[in-house]
Amino acid sequence: MNRGLISLRAAVLVLSVAVFFASTVPADAQNTVFPHTTFAAETANNTSTAAAFRGTINGDIAGSNISKVDIRNLLYAGSTTRIFAHFQPWFDRHHHYDVGYNSSDPAQIHNQVGDMMSRGISGAVIDWYGRGNGFIDTTTQRFRSEVDGRGGAFQFAIMEDSGAFATCANTPGCDFTQHFIDDLNYAYETYASSANYLRIHGQPVYFTFGTEHYALDWTRVAAGLKGNPVFILQNAGGFTRPMSVGAYGWVQPSNVTPQDPMSLQYITDFFWNANRHPAETPFGVSYKGFDDSIAPWGSDRHIQQNCGQTWLATFARTNQYFSAEKQLPFIQLVTWNDYEEGTAIETGIDNCVALAGAVDGSGNLAWSISGGLENTIDHYSIFISKNGRDLMKITDVRAGQHNLNIGSYNFIAGNYSVFVKAWGQPTLTNKMSPAISYVVAGQNPGVKEFLISPKPSN
Repeated sequence: MNRGLISLRAAVLVLSVAVFFASTVPADAQNTVFPHTTFAAETANNTSTAAAFRGTINGDIAGSNISKVDIRNLLYAGSTTRIFAHFQPWFDRHHHYDVGYNSSDPAQIHNQVGDMMSRGISGAVIDWYGRGNGFIDTTTQRFRSEVDGRGGAFQFAIMEDSGAFATCANTPGCDFTQHFIDDLNYAYETYASSANYLRIHGQPVYFTFGTEHYALDWTRVAAGLKGNPVFILQNAGGFTRPMSVGAYGWVQPSNVTPQDPMSLQYITDFFWNANRHPAETPFGVSYKGFDDSIAPWGSDRHIQQNCGQTWLATFARTNQYFSAEKQLPFIQLVTWNDYEEGTAIETGIDNCVALAGAVDGSGNLAWSISGGLENTIDHYSIFISKNGRDLMKITDVRAGQHNLNIGSYNFIAGNYSVFVKAWGQPTLTNKMSPAISYVVAGQNPGVKEFLISPKPSN
């Protein structure tokens, strides 16, 4: 008989015996820890926030270990909504607040697009200051290059900010309409030519911010623009303005009242108007809060974050108006990285949760949370360690459950540390408990050890 065949049959026999014994492990078999992650990895900054950034007094936290649960989970069941983030391209440690990175650095842009995608974001709206601002335009061009290298998995669009009119406004006789046309024709050649540029009805889309303060001749704009573009304009008025095919919502701290501290009535009104114009395209809005106290242009406007409750409430308000049968086509997250107005979600959003726990003599682990609320948590993971550094995940449990009998896992005798990790709702912070002591008394020396299969961390 062929020796190779004998070897193959022998290997199959050994494997079959192994499978048999693995499937018939006695109830009193002992399990040992097989680390597959570390405490450092489970608590490290997993965002594109600069490591040097230590947070701001207006509520933008330092880079954190945050939940990468898909943001779509915060929308209604069956949502097909395309999620965009509003992106600021101007940080260079000189002209704006020092956030620890240079916005035009290709490596930083690569990290930011990757971070957005890891959270379920499908595109970015770039706040652009026109062809006259070299730094912002360079950043935007590099952003396009990064997006074009993502194989069609990500999109972008340009928002012409009123800042693009600053030079024109200070130049006697400057024609605002022609300036606008020239900017957007440049944008058409430089950006809208990308296969990954956002289009609606097959036409490139431009957004504007604050341009309504300038006298623009929209008839001339329509005649002078290349590429037959369309516009999405700010607030509910965008549903009826010239060349507009829809409107986008925005964070509105000026609308805050004691009865409406999160400015949710604005979202209600926006979608009420959207329903009156069903042929138009609404871009919904979600935000974590607002605080312009460190912005040079700030006027002491605030929407409190409320430990993540504002973020969740803006999605909940959207969900009152849309469903699987009535889809919201787009939503814009305001903002990805406007650190100066306290709206940045790049860093994550603090849910203020702290955990504590204990294991009793029977191996029953129980934990509690404080500081934040249970609705900011997606689920919990339970880890065990022999040295407090190298961890193995035992299992996941649903939010709302605060106990687990780890004694039933029958670990071999020894001193252990157990950790409970609370995974936040999308983009909210994850929090890890301090080490919880767990002692397993001596085992029956005749009992064989078996490896428990480690479960990967989410």
